[in-house]
Amino acid sequence: MKKILLLILAGLSVGCIRADLAGLFKKAKEVVTEAAPIVGKAKVYPTDTKISFEVKNKSNKIVHVAIKSDGTFVEERGSAVFSVHAGTTKGLTVDINKKTEISVWRTAQPGSASETAEMTYSVPTGKTLYFTWDGSILRPQTGPAGGKLGKTDTGMSIKNNVSKTDVKQV
Repeated sequence: MKKILLLILAGLSVGCIRADLAGLFKKAKEVVTEAAPIVGKAKVYPTDTKISFEVKNKSNKIVHVAIKSDGTFVEERGSAVFSVHAGTTKGLTVDINKKTEISVWRTAQPGSASETAEMTYSVPTGKTLYFTWDGSILRPQTGPAGGKLGKTDTGMSIKNNVSKTDVKQV
């Protein structure tokens, strides 16, 4: 926002006429567009994407996750274990109408998803699975502003998300 004001003030101070202001506003819009991903630190999925599982890693270390849906591991790029780096968010499409278990490894990445996880969680069917990893526990995302916006940082609605009491460590 400061950059926009600086651009406008700079334009006015050199005596821009009205025709030049349109170009100035266009340039200001480009600055905001470029800055948006940096400010939010979260990607926004394409509108046609059906993301039903997401992990936002708020810890300062990488975490490894595997999802089992009706007894079968969900694979991404040929692997059932995916990594979520510190400060990033990872989303996948999972059938939320099937029984789902989530396995978590905090230390070394396992050789396969069938290795014993440090933590395993079960969640109910029919709800979206948007989680935050804080370094010690997987908990439902509340989204920015303490959930007042009703969305995750990536823009996914938390209206039907699992609650704290839904998530059971097994």
